[in-house]
Amino acid sequence: QGNGDMLTYSPTSAFWVFNQVSNFCYLRYDVMSVDVNKLQTELELKFLRNRDAVDKAALVLYESDPVLARDFVTDYSVSMSDYTFDRWTALSRYLLVKYIDGNIKKEQDGNFLYNEHGGRVPAMPDQPGYPDWWYEQIVEKTGDKLKVIGEGH
Repeated sequence: QGNGDMLTYSPTSAFWVFNQVSNFCYLRYDVMSVDVNKLQTELELKFLRNRDAVDKAALVLYESDPVLARDFVTDYSVSMSDYTFDRWTALSRYLLVKYIDGNIKKEQDGNFLYNEHGGRVPAMPDQPGYPDWWYEQIVEKTGDKLKVIGEGH
């Protein structure tokens, strides 16, 4: 409440950040899903690795002070929520830079590559084009409107 809604964008709302990523991925899921799955797996493994230690610590706290245990679990949950939000926000920005205009920026070891001439000019991106269904939709929706008739046209 007070942090955006279905008609009010908020850059500090997890709802909007997660939807930025998912809606962008709808356009090129075939290539973007690799990056999304990488972060999703990283987060899931982090939470699974921490689960037993957090549960044990909460139980020890609960045995001596249930309120302190509740506060501990709440603080951990909020911290991981904030962490997830920050990582997903970074993912959204990364996807925009990597896939803007349908191109795919080159990278090595998690860093975008620049061309060999120096400066801040990116290396020539891959230009994979669009999937066949995209071209088929253009033909279906425009009919003969874009059809070229005759030679040299």
